[in-house]
Amino acid sequence: MRCEDLTEPELLVWNAFPSGSQVDLRSGDPAADDPARGGSWRNGRTVRSAVIRTILLGACEPEPGTVAALRIVGARISGCLDLVHADVRFPVHLEDCWFEASPDLRWAVTRYLDLGGSHLPGLMADDLRVDGQLVLTGCRMGAVNAPSAEGSPIGAPPSSHAPGRAMSAAGITVSSGVFMDGGFTANGEIRLLAGHIGGVLDLGSAQLHNHGGVALLAARLTVDGPVFCRDGFSADGEVVLRRTHITGFLELSGARLSNPGGRAFSAPVLTVDSGMFCRDGAHFSGEVVLIDAHISGSLELSGARLHNPGGTALSASRLTIDGPLFFRDGFTADGEVVLRRAHITSFLDLSGARLSNPGGHALFAPGITVEGGVTLRDDTLLEGQVSLQDAHITGDLDLTGARFSSQQNNALNCAHLTAGQLTMPQLPVDGTVDLSHARLGTLTAPLDSSPGGVQVSELTYETLAPMLPASKRIQWITSAQPAYLPQPYEELAASYRRLGHDADARTVLLAKQRRRHESLALPLRLWGHLQDITIGYGYRAGRAGLWLAALTAAGTIAFGLHHPAPARNGTHLEFNPFFYTLDLLLPVISYGQQSAFAPTGAYQWLSYALITAGWILATTIITGISRALYRS
Repeated sequence: MRCEDLTEPELLVWNAFPSGSQVDLRSGDPAADDPARGGSWRNGRTVRSAVIRTILLGACEPEPGTVAALRIVGARISGCLDLVHADVRFPVHLEDCWFEASPDLRWAVTRYLDLGGSHLPGLMADDLRVDGQLVLTGCRMGAVNAPSAEGSPIGAPPSSHAPGRAMSAAGITVSSGVFMDGGFTANGEIRLLAGHIGGVLDLGSAQLHNHGGVALLAARLTVDGPVFCRDGFSADGEVVLRRTHITGFLELSGARLSNPGGRAFSAPVLTVDSGMFCRDGAHFSGEVVLIDAHISGSLELSGARLHNPGGTALSASRLTIDGPLFFRDGFTADGEVVLRRAHITSFLDLSGARLSNPGGHALFAPGITVEGGVTLRDDTLLEGQVSLQDAHITGDLDLTGARFSSQQNNALNCAHLTAGQLTMPQLPVDGTVDLSHARLGTLTAPLDSSPGGVQVSELTYETLAPMLPASKRIQWITSAQPAYLPQPYEELAASYRRLGHDADARTVLLAKQRRRHESLALPLRLWGHLQDITIGYGYRAGRAGLWLAALTAAGTIAFGLHHPAPARNGTHLEFNPFFYTLDLLLPVISYGQQSAFAPTGAYQWLSYALITAGWILATTIITGISRALYRS
C-alpha cells in the first residue's frame, strides 16, 4: 500500500504509529462524537480496515527509541478488520470508534487490545490470545454478522458465527484481565466458552440483551482472579457458568438477571475459590442453578430476590460451601429453594428471609449437612412445606422466629434429623410436624408450637424442654400417632428419669400400658383393666396395699359378726377373724385358721371370693413388680 493511496485521516494514523502517538478524530461536540452515530460521520473521520491491518502486520517500521502502537480515537472504521491468524506485536487502541463490520480476530495473537467506548456490530475472537489486557469498557455490540469475503485473506477459515451472537470468543486466552464494564452493552450472546483469563473478568455495569436465549455463555471458563458482575450489571437472557473455575470471588451484588420461565443463572459444577456474593438487592427472575457447585468461602444472598413462582427459585443440590450460607436481611424466594444433600462447613442463616412456594416446598433440603447451626430468627416466613429429612446439623437448629404457613399437613418434615439442639418456633406451626426417627441432644418444644400434632415415632433426645407435667407431654406425643407406639413413651419416661422426676416417668409408663391394652383383644383388655384398677400396671404399687387393707377389713368384720363353725379335723384353735381373713387372702402364707374353720351358706361364698381376690391381687402385684424392676 502506497502513501499516496491514503486519505488524510489514514495518513495521520500511518505517521503516528511508529512513535505510538494518538490520532484523535473527534469533532469536540459530545453529541456528534457519540459512536452510536458513527454511521453518519463524514469521510474526514473514516479509516479503512485494510489500512489498519497493513500497519499492524509490519508495513510501518517502529521509530527507534519509541514504543510503536496503534492509537485511534473517534474514527469510522470501514470494512472488516480481518486479523485472522495474525501475530500483532503492538498495542492496539481503537477507542470510541464506530465499526462498519464485526472485527475478525480469530486465532490472532496480540499484546494489548482496547476497544473501549466503541460501537461494533459484533466481535469474532474465538481462540484469540491477548498477552495483556482486553479492554471492552463502554463498548456497544449488536448481533454479529459474518463478514463478506472481500478483504479476507486467501485460505482464511469461513465464519462460524450463528446469528444472534454479539461476541464469540470461545477458547480465548487473556493473560491480564478482561474489562467489559463502564456501560458495556451487547445485543446478542456473549460467548466466552472454554476460555482462560489471567486476572480479573470485570463485567461491572454491563448490559447484556438476548431475550429468550443465552446472554452470557462462559461455560468451562477459567478465571485466575475475581469476576465482577455488579453495580447495575443486567442480563436479559440466561447467564451460563457451567463448570467454570474462578480462583478469586464472584461478585453479583446489585445485579439483575432475567430469564422468566427459564434459567436466569445456570452454574452447575461451578468452582469459586474465594466466595460468592449476591447482595444489595440482586434480582434473579428465573431459576438459579448451583447444582454440584463448590464455593470455598461464604455464599452471601442476603437481600437478594429470587423470582420464579410455581417453579424452582434456587436449585442447589449437592452444593458444597466451605463457609457460611446467608439468606437474611430481606432475602426473598418466590419458588422452591432446593438444598438437597448440600454440605455447609459453617452455618446456615435464614433470619428475616421470606420463602414462598404455596402448595409445594418452600425449602427442600433433605440430606443437608451443616457443620455449624441453622438459624431462622427475626420473623422468617415460610409459605410452603419445609423438608429437613435426613439432615445432619452439628450445632443447633433454631426455628424460634420461623412462621410456617403451608396450608398442608406435613408443614415441617424433620424425619431422621440429627441435630445438637432443635428449638421449635414461638408461633404455632400451621400443620403437622414430623420428628420421627430424629436424633436430638435437646428438644425445646412448647405445647402450643405444634397444635397440628407431632409425629415422634423413634424420636430420641437427651433433654426435653420446657419441663411440663407428664400428662401434658403424654398428650403431646400421642396427638399425631394413629396407632400404639411404645418407643415415644419409653423415651419420654427416660427423659423424666434423667432429670430425677421418677413420678412423672411412672405416669408416662402407666399411660403407655393403658394405650397398649386398648389395642388388644377383649379378654386381654379386661385383664389389663383389672391390673390398672388394682395396682396401675405395677406403677401404682400403693393401690395393692389399699385393696389388701379394704378386703381384710371387710372379711374381719363379716367373720367377726358370724364365726364359722370349727372343722371336723380335731384341731382346737381359737377363732380369730383377722387372721382367718388373711389366711383366705394370702395364698402363700398360712396361719392355720382356714383349715380349722368351715363357713357355710353366704359366708362360704364370701370365703371363696376372698381366696379368688387374693390370687388375682397376688398375680397382678407380682406382674407389676416384675415390670417395674425390669424397667429400672
